[in-house]
Amino acid sequence: IEDVGEAPYKLDRMLQQFRLSGLLSRIKGLVIGTFTNCEGDEDEVDYDLGYEALRYMEENRDPELLEPFVCYVPTGHG
Repeated sequence: IEDVGEAPYKLDRMLQQFRLSGLLSRIKGLVIGTFTNCEGDEDEVDYDLGYEALRYMEENRDPELLEPFVCYVPTGHG
């Protein structure tokens, strides 16, 4: 997962869709790339969307599953 110039609420919607559709229970692993120009609110100076995506996935995955998560992989957009 990676993106350029998307608002955090749109990425949250995408992650929610993954969770609600059951996709997260069917994957073997997840690579989280970079999120370039994906800004948080103006008062969130240190907003890190990659970290937020990783935290979200960790909190919402099935604890019975052992799928790996890798974050900040330079896969093309960043």
